[in-house]
Formats: sequence, C-alpha cells, structure tokens
Amino acid sequence: MLGGGSLLSSLPLYADESLNIPTQWKIFLQQASSLPYEQRIPLEELNQYPTSLLLSKNQYPNFEHYSWGDLSALKTIQQHCTVPTAWQINTVTLDSNLDKASQFELALCRHEPLSHAWFSHGKLFHPAGGTYADRYLKTLSTSEKATFIKQYVMQLTLATPEHPLFAAFSLISTQGRDALLSQYRAYLMPNGILWLNTQFGIISITPETWRPLLKALNISIEPKIKNTQSCSFEYSNLCIQPASNSNQWIIMSLAILFLSSVFIAIRQRRIEAQERKFILQFLTHELRTPITSLGLTVEQFRQQFDFLNEDTQESFWRLLADQQRLSQLAETSKGFLSVDPNAQFQPQTAYLSDWLDHCLEKHHLTYQLDHDQELTLPYYWLGICLDNLIKNALQHGKGNARISVSVASQLRIEVRDEGEYPNVFQRFFKSNAQPKSHHNMGIGLTVVAQLMKKMGGKYYYYRHPTRCILELPL
Repeated sequence: MLGGGSLLSSLPLYADESLNIPTQWKIFLQQASSLPYEQRIPLEELNQYPTSLLLSKNQYPNFEHYSWGDLSALKTIQQHCTVPTAWQINTVTLDSNLDKASQFELALCRHEPLSHAWFSHGKLFHPAGGTYADRYLKTLSTSEKATFIKQYVMQLTLATPEHPLFAAFSLISTQGRDALLSQYRAYLMPNGILWLNTQFGIISITPETWRPLLKALNISIEPKIKNTQSCSFEYSNLCIQPASNSNQWIIMSLAILFLSSVFIAIRQRRIEAQERKFILQFLTHELRTPITSLGLTVEQFRQQFDFLNEDTQESFWRLLADQQRLSQLAETSKGFLSVDPNAQFQPQTAYLSDWLDHCLEKHHLTYQLDHDQELTLPYYWLGICLDNLIKNALQHGKGNARISVSVASQLRIEVRDEGEYPNVFQRFFKSNAQPKSHHNMGIGLTVVAQLMKKMGGKYYYYRHPTRCILELPL
C-alpha cells in the first residue's frame, strides 16, 4: 500500500456535536486525503489530456445534433461505399461534421489512408460516438498503431484500450470516472473502495483504511443505491448520515418487527408495480425501432402511390393510419411512464372539430358543437375517455347515442342515450353475472374518472336518462 501526504494531519479526529453533517463531511474529506492509498492517477498525467475526451458521454451517438436517419446513412456508407443520393444533392446545406463523417467512412470502406491534415481540421467526434482517431486506430496494423498513437494520442477517448490512462481508469466504474472528472471529490464503489479527487490526483483507499475515521466524526457513509433512499446529506453517490446509537437501534428493531408483515406486503406490491412499469417502459422503447422501420416502409409506398392499383392504395391508407397510431401510442406511453408529471399528459394543438371527426368516424356517429376553435389539449388521453363512454353507451345503453360539445371557460363533452344509468347495486350484480370476456374488459368508467382527474378535469353522470359528462378547464 502506498503512502499519502501528511496534509491537514493536525485536524481533530473527534466529532464535535455542534457541527452539522456537511461540516463533518468536509473534515472527513480532508482527513481521508492524507490517508495511505492503494492506487493513484497523478494530477500531472490527468492534466495532459482534455477532460471532454475522458468523459463517457462522448463514446455514444450524438442524438442531440444528429437524427437516426443521419446515422443510418453513415451506416449505409460503411456497408456500400457510396454516399446517399439525398446527401449528394444537398452538399451545400449538409452539416460540416456529417460531410467529414461521410468522407471518413468512404475512406475506411475503400481502404484509403487519411492524412495528418485531415485529422488536424474539423471536429474530433464522430456523430455515431467516439472520435475519428478512435475509429481509425482500429483499422491499423500493430506496427502502424504505435506511430499513430504517438501522433494523435490527444484525440483518443478512454474507450480505446491503447489510451495511456485506460488501465488506470478501468478500476473505476463509468459513473465513478465521470463523477470524479466532473469535479466531484469522492465516489464510493460497491466493494467499499473510496476514490478521491485530491490535489495530488485521483486516489483509491480501502474501506479498512477510511472507515475508522467515521467513528470519531460520528457519521456513516454508504453508497446511495436508490433515488428514494433518505439521506441527511448527499454528495456524488454517497449517502451521509449521523451515526445511530444503540438505543436508537433497539427502538428501530422493535418497530421493524412490529410492522414487518405490513411492510413486506407493501414492499412486494411496490416491487411488482415497478416491474410492471419497467416492462412497459422496455416495450415502449423496443417498439420505437420497428415503428421507425415501418415508417420508412410507408414512405417508400408513398413515393410509389400513383403506380399502385386502387385496392393497394386503399390498403396503403390503412397501413399509414395504423403506423401513425402506433407511433402516437409509443410516444404518448413514453410520456405517461415518465417520472415527470408534466410529461405524462403531453398536449397537442388541433381544431376541436377535427379531433371529434377522428374520434367518432369509426363509430359512425355525429355530434353537436356550439363553437369550434383551435385548442391545446391532451387529445390522446381525452380521446380514450370519450371512446370508452361511447362504447359504454352503444353496448349497454338504449336508443341512439348523442354527443354534444360546448366550449366556454371549460370544455364540456356529453354522451347521452335513452337508457337509465344503473345504481351501485345494479352495477355490482351485473358485473358478477357477466362472463369475463374480451367484450367487457375495457378500461372502465372508474379509470375514465381517474384519467380526467389526473388531467385536471372531472367525470360525472346523471341517471335519468343516462348522461355521461367530461369537463376539462381551458
């Protein structure tokens, strides 16, 4: 084990109860920086390389500035050694880095060497992630690599094993490396190794070495595993708490034993809910790739539309409608599954009449609208609520279903039929008497009420005759 400096060794090794947790944490950092360390990445070596090339974010595709289509076009150049026709036509307006990337991919595909001048001008980063130097290095022979690295080491990222700091940083997780390079002074690994960013460089300290400091400071330090984890003070990925005394542990243990059965049941339900949400998020994410591919197929058919026969044209319109619906469903679901409540009900701007025509067309119903205007509303989720009310009226109501819409300080949509809305007891006995099938397994009026409440509106009904009403403030 290597020795550390004696800087700040005169600091007190006892806990002052008048000091708060952040102050105790600062004292700990000062004391830990002078402890013996196992590994060290000297500050002089770190300063030799640009920080931007050491961060992991630059190893991934840059979707902030380039679209999926741009990256697909570059992939096509890799595979076929030809520039897409659209890029050949629009070379004047083509992004300078995309132009450079296309030149790069053509040179690799044709096995043409790139000059020093080529690497010396323009951007360092490839749109698909990493630097041009990273990618070019992989194509070189062993003998050529040494010369290239010597000349262009300042253009390599840590994703390249030949980078001089690759071996040192391989001992730290990607998150830890990014934290320490982003001016955080500490990062705690799951195995208890504490990495510190000190004035001498980045060092690692074993738990057997740094944990004895905690008792004197009367604090505890553990890695923060979950965002829901409660901490008195957070820093980087560390959760810093005041140390608990034995009496507190006894009281806490008794409380846990008393509430264990309830806690386990609640925790199990929460885990199941999180798993369901994860699956939904995963499926929504995975749907985007086939939906994008389907969109490209639809676009190809669109270009050949005039040459299709009438039956094929009719099938194309159905395909286009289904593709647009799938795309909207995936995008809307992504927002609804977001932890940001403002992203759950993303509004769209459209004329009310256009939205009503779209919703009612499949039911072959008309509507009454007192005043048409362009509104910005969460039309997708509002459409689900309206569609459920219409299906309920058509399947369980009597006579004709009528829809009336009014716009004032709020949007009011009424679905009316000539039947009588069942009371609570009638709905209970009817639900138990009906067989469970796909005909009566809709989202239900209860969920309609919940959706309207989450959107800031409300759902209510009248029984004689049946009138189901949606209201949403404007």
